[in-house]
Amino acid sequence: DVMCPEGEDWQCQRDAVVRLRISMGGGIFLCSGAMVNNTALDCRQLLLSSFHCADDMSDSDWGFLKVRYNYEFFDCDGTSSFNSHVRTGVYFLTSSDDISAGGNINGSDFLLMEVEDPVFDSWTPFYAGWDVTGSVSTSGVGIHHPSGDRKKISTFTSNLSNSSAYFPGAHWRVYWEETQTNHGVTEGGSSGSPLFDEDGRIVGTLTGGASFCDSPNAPDYYGKMSFHWSGNNPISDDEKLEPFLDPAGTGQQTLDGSYVTEEESPCAEQTICGIVDIEELWLIENEWTLRPNPAQDRLFVDWSGEIQASELHIFDAAGRNIMNVDVRNMTTPSVSVTGMESGLYYLTLYTAGGAAATRKFMVD
Repeated sequence: DVMCPEGEDWQCQRDAVVRLRISMGGGIFLCSGAMVNNTALDCRQLLLSSFHCADDMSDSDWGFLKVRYNYEFFDCDGTSSFNSHVRTGVYFLTSSDDISAGGNINGSDFLLMEVEDPVFDSWTPFYAGWDVTGSVSTSGVGIHHPSGDRKKISTFTSNLSNSSAYFPGAHWRVYWEETQTNHGVTEGGSSGSPLFDEDGRIVGTLTGGASFCDSPNAPDYYGKMSFHWSGNNPISDDEKLEPFLDPAGTGQQTLDGSYVTEEESPCAEQTICGIVDIEELWLIENEWTLRPNPAQDRLFVDWSGEIQASELHIFDAAGRNIMNVDVRNMTTPSVSVTGMESGLYYLTLYTAGGAAATRKFMVD
């Protein structure tokens, strides 16, 4: 169980993983997936899984796909869990489109969707980070819903290796280890689940393998995030993961995960998506002042320091920008006003997240 000791250091990643109930072709299928972050940090409800889980969906089937959050026991080997944290309906965004008519996978097997309805903050959804560099991970975990069961965790402690089990260079091969509670494996229903590296970032999504309870030492195979990103899947460049997970065009190849809210989040060191809105609210609700005011030599910004200041911009009474100062390395942000003419000025403070607020001050 993910609530056993093996999961203690993976609580953020646990909150990203979801169970999928897929209605397709008149049948019901179970898979796993994970909410994923993007460089806009806008809390967009992006959901990553594997294409083979939903390779025969009709246009209407996407509206019936059920995403279950927080489906794990409250305690290690427990008997009770949340059962009603469900959202029904997703929008299809893109996929590897790599399953041939014979059912063979000739790519990295990924599927990206967007959950239709808002996911409640109280469910503490985590948007997992990712690494698309293709670097070999030395350890990590897989978190998944085997056979649709409550969330489980499997651990690897040896280097991932390249595999051609499906398509040359498109998958990682992983071997699970025996840990304190049991020996990790995967099963049907685990497909589409994320493989996290030692830094807690997704490096692959589960296509398949041979590990199961009676064969714990057999390998599993995960489609590489690096191949999802820019590999030779039979899709156009604008259908690959990059334009969806890097909409800002930053060129980043790694990104940490984010929570929607700081409340009740088990990993306080993680970032918060929607950070601009949160910081703007903080600037509105918290007093911060300029001193001395009027100023003669130097103007200081007094505030609690909970939010990191980035830049100070000074404007004259006519609204002309006359000075910009980088204050990211200052404990107490300040700016020299020596040589400025006496009169009214405006100081706009920008936070590291991009929020801004303005105060008036006088120069003597």
